[in-house]
Amino acid sequence: MWGNRLNSRVGTEKMAVRGKLACATYTQTQVYLKPLLRKLKTKSLPEDILDSLTEITSFMLERDYIRVRIGNFHISHDNCFSAVILLA
Repeated sequence: MWGNRLNSRVGTEKMAVRGKLACATYTQTQVYLKPLLRKLKTKSLPEDILDSLTEITSFMLERDYIRVRIGNFHISHDNCFSAVILLA
């Protein structure tokens, strides 16, 4: 969806600074998510990260976006070491 939306933009919009930034953000997100998705697919995600992702997903389904942000903060700070291992 996100990639399709980026590709469907007008050429001038793609070449503008804002358009290039959006494309770079999309590419960076794909690169960052690839190890996570690989770990999920092989069912080898560390349990603490899996628990945090489950909690965040639950909050998203409830549309409790404040708790989603708090959950993202905790996963990024509490699991910093685990995240480094995840990217390995």
